[in-house]
Amino acid sequence: MHVALHRTHTRSGVTVILSIGNKSPHTRCFTVYGSNAEIYGQVSESINHLAAAATRAAHAA
Repeated sequence: MHVALHRTHTRSGVTVILSIGNKSPHTRCFTVYGSNAEIYGQVSESINHLAAAATRAAHAA
């Protein structure tokens, strides 16, 4: 899994790019605003969802 974070300067938040897989990667890009705890929670949840989706696709192949 590859994770890229960019801290926004205008508001308290981050822009996130998540990618998992090699041949046909699953990718998500989004921006989250809030406290550091809220941002961490949203990013962690998205990582778990992306990993679960990639695992289901790998098992189906």
